Amino acid sequence: MKLSKLYGVCALSALVAFSAVSCIDEDLSNCPPPDRELHITYRIRLSEDQDESFNQKLTSVHMGFWTADDSLVREVVIPSEELPEDMTFAVTLPVDNYSHLVTANCQRPPSGDHVPFADAITEVAIEQFETGDDTIGAMKIPPYAGLLRINLEDSAQTEYVVDLRPVVGKMEITLNHSANLSNIRCHVGGTKAGCICWISDWIDNPELITDATAYAAPTDEELTDLYSFYTFPTAAGEGGAAGAPATKAGADGQWMLYFYADYADRTMQWAFTIDEPLYAGHVYRNEFTISEFDDNETGVEVNPDWKPGTDIDVDM
Repeated sequence: MKLSKLYGVCALSALVAFSAVSCIDEDLSNCPPPDRELHITYRIRLSEDQDESFNQKLTSVHMGFWTADDSLVREVVIPSEELPEDMTFAVTLPVDNYSHLVTANCQRPPSGDHVPFADAITEVAIEQFETGDDTIGAMKIPPYAGLLRINLEDSAQTEYVVDLRPVVGKMEITLNHSANLSNIRCHVGGTKAGCICWISDWIDNPELITDATAYAAPTDEELTDLYSFYTFPTAAGEGGAAGAPATKAGADGQWMLYFYADYADRTMQWAFTIDEPLYAGHVYRNEFTISEFDDNETGVEVNPDWKPGTDIDVDM
């Protein structure tokens, strides 16, 4: 088995220099702690009710190691081309106690860069980039997070496994539309704004809109499109790095699905109220139909002459 080895070159050089000065004869009181090589394997772990479509190949891994005083002492990003097939890494660390957090598939498009971890592990969050005011883009691949406590001072253990859990849900929206509608856009309202990894809690922003327009794909039916994308959940449940439940988005996780389309010389808006909550690791599938002849009815409200600032206001 070929292991990917991760070393902190600067940190090790400092330890060697410190050792040469402070470790004199047999007085070891000022010596730095010895190093230990750990083998850490990362795997996607889904609960029984989570969808198998989340069991995907990882495209990047972002690792962080924090000491007991919540200091970030090691941070490593491994891109897709350097990920080993068995996802096992050899990590050399001074003997100490660590909190280890890893996120996966969190590179930001289009650059592929990763946001550096916060100095405090309690402040590390997975968030999506903003495409406008209170607007974020939907995601093409699902991000994951995993946690591990490593106690090297009281344990000789060297083999560890970290379970990676999805922090988003998936939507597969089939849209039927009339031939007279053009420039159709799809937005989602009422999702979480991000995941706080350490406690598997969620960031709330009631004004947040997720833009999924770019994920429309034609189907065999001429006037039918399929929107398939990942987004933060609309309600908390099992998910996030710790896989623990947290506070729901609302009393029932209700959310909104918006469609916009150009018709004649105006823009129309359709607002569907969805009562079925979306949890991390779950998939919401449904089919909708919009037409220029639609009027307000149960479950949908229509704004026939939409303009910016005239969105349908729905209490959730």
